[in-house]
Amino acid sequence: MGTGRCGSTLLSNMLAHNRLLLSMSEFMSCLDRAAVFAPGTFDGPAAADAAQQSNLLNYFIMTRTAHLGDTTGHSLRKEVGSSARTTEQIPGLAIFLKNLAPEDPSLYSDAVAFLMAQPNQSIGAHWRALFDWLAARFGATAWIERSGVSIEYVGTLIDWYPDARILHLHRDGPTNALGIRAFRHFVLYASFALDPPSEAELESALSCEPGSPEDPIMRRLGADAPTVEDIGRYWSWQIARGAYDWMRIPPRQRMDVRYEDLVSQPEATLARIAEFFELPTDEGWIARAAAEIDPEGVPDRLSTLDPETLSSLTAACLPGQVLVGRALDNPFADSMIRARDVVDRRRSNGAFN
Repeated sequence: MGTGRCGSTLLSNMLAHNRLLLSMSEFMSCLDRAAVFAPGTFDGPAAADAAQQSNLLNYFIMTRTAHLGDTTGHSLRKEVGSSARTTEQIPGLAIFLKNLAPEDPSLYSDAVAFLMAQPNQSIGAHWRALFDWLAARFGATAWIERSGVSIEYVGTLIDWYPDARILHLHRDGPTNALGIRAFRHFVLYASFALDPPSEAELESALSCEPGSPEDPIMRRLGADAPTVEDIGRYWSWQIARGAYDWMRIPPRQRMDVRYEDLVSQPEATLARIAEFFELPTDEGWIARAAAEIDPEGVPDRLSTLDPETLSSLTAACLPGQVLVGRALDNPFADSMIRARDVVDRRRSNGAFN
């Protein structure tokens, strides 16, 4: 689990070097949030229908790509091919599978047929059956699924899969927050979380001409985009939300990994991860995976901030930093230690009784 821009895409790509493991990305985020986590039981056709429903946030972004300039974002339309038109909602399952196996033209129809044939069961059981089927199709003996902002709904995954092993990947809060702010998908995630749209605004977003002056999505990505401090608060909220559910996971089924360790000590960190997940043995995969690390690293966005903005961002991220063990200093205790030093010094000078 993780927030947006925590480094989980890199980790998924690294794990994919194990040829006996199916490393899957963004299934939960490609599908509509209400459909992918729907309560109750569903027969096969209903599950297949749920898998077709696309995440509307992706749709909001994709239909405005031509108006967004050079801002960063997933090129989901590229992933599903040039035949996709800017006005159509691409099935979420199609986006997920095209990214997983772009050269397998029958995978989508085969996956839909598989879901259609499934018995009546919970939606979580349908997705697990689909993942097992995909692993078998690709000759893997194990699978891992990773989706952006999964920290927000990890509680549902815990309820669905109580025996699952869950890894929490996190990075320095202010750095992570600036990464979120540079990525238009997550800017819109944060905007909706911090300032939920009204029904009238959603109606306008779906009916207006994308990119027009009346377009509320462009407003949220432009003039009314969350500030740096807002994004810091959003990151802290995500971490706090995940921490609530994190404590429900038995210690043997959870693992905490710092992004900084993954990039500075990739082989040692991947070895720990492999042991935790009991990954299948594939000779040399860790060395191959370590080559995914970009020696140039990530942009240093913190150095571009003025002192006041950096201070407000640091304060906004502090609650999350504490929860992930990155800000454990005790200012009160430090103050009392320094006060004792002052008292001792004054006593030695005869100035304190």
